[in-house]
Amino acid sequence: MQFSIDTGSLLQASQIMSRAVSSKTTIPALTGIYFECINENTLLLKATDLEIGIEHTVSAKVEETGSMVVPAKYLLDILRKLPNTNITLTKKLDENTLQINYRESHVNLNTFPVDQFSFLPGINQDRSLTIKSDILATMIKKISISFSHDISRPVLNGALFELTDNMLRFVSSDTYRLSLIETVLDKVSEEEFMPIIIPSKALIELTRLIDKDETIKIIIDNKQAQFETNNLKIGVRLIEGKFPSYKNVIPTEYSTRIIADTKDLLLSIERATVISSDESFNKTCTIKLEFMDNTIYINSYSPSIGQLHDKLLINKEGEDISISFNGNYLVDILKIIDTEKVIIELNGNLSPGIIKPFGSTINYLSLILPVRG
Repeated sequence: MQFSIDTGSLLQASQIMSRAVSSKTTIPALTGIYFECINENTLLLKATDLEIGIEHTVSAKVEETGSMVVPAKYLLDILRKLPNTNITLTKKLDENTLQINYRESHVNLNTFPVDQFSFLPGINQDRSLTIKSDILATMIKKISISFSHDISRPVLNGALFELTDNMLRFVSSDTYRLSLIETVLDKVSEEEFMPIIIPSKALIELTRLIDKDETIKIIIDNKQAQFETNNLKIGVRLIEGKFPSYKNVIPTEYSTRIIADTKDLLLSIERATVISSDESFNKTCTIKLEFMDNTIYINSYSPSIGQLHDKLLINKEGEDISISFNGNYLVDILKIIDTEKVIIELNGNLSPGIIKPFGSTINYLSLILPVRG
């Protein structure tokens, strides 16, 4: 095979592929990037760790069709150090070496046997939907704070994906907090979708790879999900199992409801977490919130650091209450609230609190468990 392309284009494409290259595998070829010249002006790249797979097409001047698998690490290291010029890549059919020609010089890289490279199986195309890329990225960002990394509970290492009555919903939980976001799809989907669990790694990589102002096609079958743009396909194996019943833990009523300035509350809680950050004394970074009349008192203490007593004006409905939370969790939530005001709903000091934006067009909420004692 032989093709020509400018260094910058090949480097950018290879960097995209590197996000799916396997770092821990017994199959050496999976540490590489698969290249295939499929016609006179199109180069196809593939990479996978067998959990997530990426396909990407770029324009290139193809002189001879063929395929090869090149070690990703060494290819990227070389491309980063090449001059910004047009380069020619050649691999002869009976050899296991790739030659990269640039200006009057060249470099050779050993390649892997193509037959040792495997990719995710093809996906059933029956069920699909479309969504704008900026909406999808926002949904993923807002639930990402609750992704679990507990390998003993794999069903929590991703997000629940539900589609009911044209309402797309993502839910994530690490058992201490839960995030839920919903959006109405522009185009009515007539397909029936069973709830699935998409790994958090794939969703995070997706937000890094998709561009704004694109339309994403999402294809789902019983084992996989695939996200497609014009020149990019990201496939992922779904997590098997049943996501916990989240509807039962989200309160439908409240005894105390407050509306506060988001920025002021965030800064106050960030100051409180500085004081309560001594893990030897306070492993859960506990801060205490007291809601009295139209005032919130924020308190934190550490014998080795000091203490903080903050006071903010709020609008409160319902009962006065004193409750403690992990300050870091509160900071994570408030940082992704993009409205000027925030709502906090409570049902006593031992029940979960609900935090959501005030006046937002997006249906989003975060649930957080209190710290006892």
